[in-house]
Amino acid sequence: MDPKRAVELSLRKPTHAVCVVGVEMLLDVYSDVPHDAKIFGVSGSSGVNIRVVDDPTRATDPTGKALWSLDPKVDVAISVDAVSKNLNDLQVTVSYFGKEGKATLGQSELHLTAIDVSLDVDVDRTGKVKKSRGDKKTWQWGPEGRGAILLVNCDKDASASTKPDLHSSSPTSLDDLQDMSPMVLTCDGPDELFSRHQLVLDASLSDASRVRVFLAPVQGRSSLSAYKQVVGPQLPSYQVARQPGQREITFYVEGLAFPDAEFSGLVYINVTLGDTKVLTARPLRGQVPRGGRGGATLEVPAESSCPTLPRALPKVPLFRDTVAFHVAPWIMTPNTQQPLDLYVCSVTDVYGPNEKFVDDLRQLVQKAGCNLVICPQVDNRNDRWIQDEMEFGYIEAPHKSFPVVFDSPRNRGLEDFPIKKVLGPDFGYVTREISGDTTNLDSFGNLDVSPPVTVRDKQYPLGRILFGGNLYNPSGRQMAKKVRDFLFAQRVQAPVELYSEWLRVGHVDEFLSFVPTSDPKGFRLLLASPSACLKLFREKKQQGHGKAAQFDGEHRRPRHSATPQGPLLPSDQQPENRCLGDGRSLHSLQPTNERGDQGAASPGTGVGAGGPPGGPRSSGLSHKENKTINDLLDSSTFREHNFHVQECIDWNREVLKRELGLVEADIIDIPQLFVLNKALAEAFFPNMVNMLVLGKHLAIPKPFGPIINGRCCLEEKVRSLLEPLGLHCTFIDDYLFYHTRSGEIHCGTNVRRKPFAFKWWHMVP
Repeated sequence: MDPKRAVELSLRKPTHAVCVVGVEMLLDVYSDVPHDAKIFGVSGSSGVNIRVVDDPTRATDPTGKALWSLDPKVDVAISVDAVSKNLNDLQVTVSYFGKEGKATLGQSELHLTAIDVSLDVDVDRTGKVKKSRGDKKTWQWGPEGRGAILLVNCDKDASASTKPDLHSSSPTSLDDLQDMSPMVLTCDGPDELFSRHQLVLDASLSDASRVRVFLAPVQGRSSLSAYKQVVGPQLPSYQVARQPGQREITFYVEGLAFPDAEFSGLVYINVTLGDTKVLTARPLRGQVPRGGRGGATLEVPAESSCPTLPRALPKVPLFRDTVAFHVAPWIMTPNTQQPLDLYVCSVTDVYGPNEKFVDDLRQLVQKAGCNLVICPQVDNRNDRWIQDEMEFGYIEAPHKSFPVVFDSPRNRGLEDFPIKKVLGPDFGYVTREISGDTTNLDSFGNLDVSPPVTVRDKQYPLGRILFGGNLYNPSGRQMAKKVRDFLFAQRVQAPVELYSEWLRVGHVDEFLSFVPTSDPKGFRLLLASPSACLKLFREKKQQGHGKAAQFDGEHRRPRHSATPQGPLLPSDQQPENRCLGDGRSLHSLQPTNERGDQGAASPGTGVGAGGPPGGPRSSGLSHKENKTINDLLDSSTFREHNFHVQECIDWNREVLKRELGLVEADIIDIPQLFVLNKALAEAFFPNMVNMLVLGKHLAIPKPFGPIINGRCCLEEKVRSLLEPLGLHCTFIDDYLFYHTRSGEIHCGTNVRRKPFAFKWWHMVP
């Protein structure tokens, strides 16, 4: 609320004023004082509260004191507790006395009309609007904080619409109103007074561009067309049309924009009570001095030619109430949250459909107790990288919460899936469009979030967002500024930038993941580790298994047809070898339309994109030349490649320890080898850290490691690391359909998870 209003009193005639219930106003007892007056007394009719304050102590004077000195340090404040039944039915009298306080030297009278005007929202965050006279325009974080919350109305409640509801200037359905925050204007008092005054609802131009306020119809009318937009873009103010006898007016407020670089998330809405006086311009004859003291004169027409003209003066603000809303941020959910829906694409290439992969996931979701959502080929256009296309999160207010999909700017085959198939009733949509070309780092395989952490006594109860970038070369690939700005502006999951430019695809999900645990920590960070893999292979060699081979025998044959089920590949798309320093082939890759940058040439091939989306990249695992443990350990170039990769991962390891408050015991090294292709790394065998986490059930890319005593030594090592934590490891063959296209299981799936129980407004960013 604004500072207290002061009312001047007069000895010559009564003063009339409006007083708002529960709001103090000051009496100016010094503006018109009888000569020789030294002290004064003040009294009021029943229902008027009088408070006299002595400035030096700012404490109310003792009860029962009748007279006060006419000292400018003394303030007189009045307030009322109830609405007037009639105009001017309350009275305050100020009596002035001489030094002895015996004879009354004069009196001033104040006739009051009490009204109730208040703009109220859910400042207590209970899900309901309660009337409040406290500070409603200061928004506070924390468990004891106050302030209303606004949802961006980014879902789609109308089936006929193709865009989120926020694009409509009217509610799309009665259900749409549930996504909005109610706001109640109290306007109780004599009708005659409101007919002489104006109530104006307004917001600044910038705030009005980020919200819409709808006026609810009077009781008994529930038609959707009866809801009228009164404040919003290009509509910053509204003169409230109060009906006779109306005590409350209900509005619904929707958010139009998420917090971003130029928007803190706070918006303010005001109501102002204004007194519009009518001035009667009386005609004069002859010449009237202009300026009142000599100088030029103003000619005034004769009375017969100039009738009396009523003229409305500008509104005089009598009272102003302001409420603050904070737009709810978009919140990501980590792997430790319960899975609700697993998304996967059904695709077909020269090896046939990926039915077996989808069936393997179907069995896993049954164990995990979540739903399987299959994106058909007609919707994905053979683009299988559904993790890269979108990220699931949610928004929440005390009265409502719903999931929101963040659509990445990569825009390949799946570009329409989030807005056409995911957006719907109580399922929102947000994106950030980028002008110009995108890079791999703009895909959301390069976006992750940690579980809740505490870092040097600073709590992050919703975790911290992680994304990859280029920390050394400003001209290198970076996540688009618009996306980064959006992530940082949400504030509740303070982002951490990692170094991922060393990878060919460049995504953080290529070297890290999180898994839930039942111990007090609640999770472990998994990091891909060439050192752990080389150590394991050296141990196996020392045990006499140096001739055991990666990708060996029937063990390496995929559970798909090994014979391509389609036309032969064009000559310019035939596999090219990735080679060790000694010229020995590790495995073959097909360069078209893998997970990397659209339209970019594949490193080491010189062959650009241009085939069908999601086209084949490999002739199959059976065409790969197997390499023994001895071969791999004997290659100095191969070892150097992996030492370099380990250095890059170790740099990120230290950042993660520092920014997530981790110690070594919180990190598990997952054995993994890489190869460099034009100085950029990619997984040598299916990347096990790029796993799917469904509660305690893990879908891990099958690594096709060396067989020792009838078992894959890589699988056995990972089981020994994770299963003691209560996790269940399922190794799934993703080689043909994902690994050979520079991705794995996590890249080809997406999970919507249960929101946090913790309320974001309880934290202090």
